[in-house]
Amino acid sequence: MQTGNAGPIMDTAPTARSLHTALFAVFFLFFIQLWGVWVENVFRMSLIELAMGPELLSLLFVLSPVAVVLVPAAIERPLLKAFLGLVVLIRAVCPILGAAELVVVAGIGVGASLVVFCYMLSGRYKLPGGHAAAAIGLALLVSIAMRTWGSSSDISLNGAGAVVGWLIAAFSAVLLIRTEWPERTTEAVRAVRVTDALVGPIGLFANFLIVYLALSSSAVIAAWTGGNYLAIVAILLAAWTIALWQPFDTLDRLAKPVLLVWNAAFVLCLVIGILIHTPDFPAHVNSPVLIVGPPSLASQVSLYLMCVLSPIVYLNIRAILERGVWDRPRAMAFPVVLAAAFMLAMTLCLVFTNTWGYVGAIGQALRGKFYLPFSIAGGVMVLSLAPIGGRQGTARSVRGVPRWAPMGLAVLAVVGVIVRGHAVPHAASNEKRLTILTYNIQLGSEDAGDRSYAEQLALIKRIDADIIGLQESDTARPSGGNVDAPRYFADALGYHMYFGPATVGGTYGTAILSRFPIEAPRTIYSYSDIDEIATSVAEFEVAGRRIAFFNSHPDGSDDAKQVHINALIDAARVYDHVIAVGDYNFRQGSPWYADITKVLKDSWLAINPSAAGPRHPSIRLPPDGTAGPLDMTRRIDHIFVSDSFKVEESYYIPPPESMTDHPAHWSVLSWE
Repeated sequence: MQTGNAGPIMDTAPTARSLHTALFAVFFLFFIQLWGVWVENVFRMSLIELAMGPELLSLLFVLSPVAVVLVPAAIERPLLKAFLGLVVLIRAVCPILGAAELVVVAGIGVGASLVVFCYMLSGRYKLPGGHAAAAIGLALLVSIAMRTWGSSSDISLNGAGAVVGWLIAAFSAVLLIRTEWPERTTEAVRAVRVTDALVGPIGLFANFLIVYLALSSSAVIAAWTGGNYLAIVAILLAAWTIALWQPFDTLDRLAKPVLLVWNAAFVLCLVIGILIHTPDFPAHVNSPVLIVGPPSLASQVSLYLMCVLSPIVYLNIRAILERGVWDRPRAMAFPVVLAAAFMLAMTLCLVFTNTWGYVGAIGQALRGKFYLPFSIAGGVMVLSLAPIGGRQGTARSVRGVPRWAPMGLAVLAVVGVIVRGHAVPHAASNEKRLTILTYNIQLGSEDAGDRSYAEQLALIKRIDADIIGLQESDTARPSGGNVDAPRYFADALGYHMYFGPATVGGTYGTAILSRFPIEAPRTIYSYSDIDEIATSVAEFEVAGRRIAFFNSHPDGSDDAKQVHINALIDAARVYDHVIAVGDYNFRQGSPWYADITKVLKDSWLAINPSAAGPRHPSIRLPPDGTAGPLDMTRRIDHIFVSDSFKVEESYYIPPPESMTDHPAHWSVLSWE
């Protein structure tokens, strides 16, 4: 097959170039958002039943480019605008849909985006690589800015912030009306090898994968290791702003060996940064527990360097899109399907490194291998450069991005971090009276599977606890929408935060939030055989007494639970004043409950010896209007305290009012 290699754009006026760049910046932004929403809600629907169900059929949307094969040449251009319009429309309606609808609707949006990529990668319709890469750079900066203002949650996808998304969609609709997709001539024709046409799209999507899994949400990188969020945001913004400022003809002078070395250094820093922070979990029942403290500055250097080197993604995309490809969009259908399938496989690979205990042999093979999808994607990034000649680019290109745009977005993002991270908490009502909350947020999902971070935050604010233990808060990955839930809640409350078991460990996520400064934070890892078990520990100085706080979420075999409870009891015995909260996955009457209540008392039974207690006045009555007491004999969410505390009150808010599949449980403690 043959293609036009370097024909001119139809309209070379600066205004037209700027419109093209702006349109594709929005398109790339929407593609990453729709991909994320799609994957997130497929997982949320599976989470309801703890099993993979019919929602997995929506993964077939990666086959959508096959439809391009059926498109006659005469209607290629009108259909291109139609598919772009469909992407914009679907992105606009996403904020008003629930999880079940988003599995399908966002999937359709992803499919439409993949069809557009068939055009983008065809010789007839593709943009010059420099302009397309600049558009991706702008999209990345917009994504970072919107997530910093949402404390890692993209403000344009939910709540009142959806207005921002609608404004961007309206802007893109205007651009779509005013802009014609550039079409290349066939003045320079050469043969294209099949391998070139296949490797290019897969390499392109490997770079998109890095943007989606890490770069577009800076909080994800911080949550991997407990690193400095502001530093990571600042480094990423500086690196990409500088990259977008460089004239394209300057970047043309980079030789292929430079690109290869830069790629290798980037991937190496990324993988080393993950491996350094991956715990060496206890392998056997008799293995000693592993205690890990906060990361040191030296351990963070590799990931900081990765952020510095991250604009290689920009250069890779530019180099790949300057490559010769087949002329017609229909010829790119299979390569794009293959590339999208690769991106999906790597996304699921990362998810399974966390849910390894629930997906059979595949999960066992992926246990502890958080680094693997990044290593594979990095390898593909390097290999995709092999067919490229000595230098990237084919001609001097004219800048398509005004300098004020990246700088303005960078400033907006930094201001977002500063503003959102400086909320002031309410003062404690009584220095010798504490409200303690334990709350399993089910990865920010309410009982029906819909995302519920905002609703959960409203409930937390209503309870107004002094110290909070969150479970299943390991959300800074695709299955949680790349939202760092502990940061989201802590920023809104103005609380201190410790997310001990960093994301790379693949645990349930036990975070501690407090209006008091956190001292001596650490994580205790114990033997596990379904999901990694990590107990977060912190100490607080309150009214002259030293309080040790433990937050747990054990699961797995009887042996794993016993090892965990033994480790918890051993650690608690050191202190006079102990609070131990969590989703313990054991009930009153179990041997593990008997063990811990020999050392600590159950705050619920201290008030309600029969395990049945009154509803809190703020709890809505169930649909049948029953106003009787709550029977909590089968509860698994507990607050255990030492005898040095007096339990004044204790409550449960059951689902669905709890906005998760677990009850919210809090107790009010006092002492003399």
